[in-house]
Amino acid sequence: MNRERAETIAIQAVSFLAEDPERMSRFMVATGLTQEDFVSRAFETDMLVSVLDVVAADDPAMMAFVASADVAPEDVLRARVVLGGTYDVST
Repeated sequence: MNRERAETIAIQAVSFLAEDPERMSRFMVATGLTQEDFVSRAFETDMLVSVLDVVAADDPAMMAFVASADVAPEDVLRARVVLGGTYDVST
């Protein structure tokens, strides 16, 4: 997977979170970010990585995301690796 594809998947995940207030709230709690932080940094690499981490760590969210984005679960994890190194499956 190349960086452009990884960024596309991560941006889809950003949209996925932003579409649902409950998911967005869980993300904010998990990361400690404010809505303003999210909006101003939504497309920065570290934010994209955080979004992928949160989505991947929540099985129902992951399954809903891959269905809505029409991507395979392993592609979400590959995107995480391309954008920010390893993904720790224990988190």
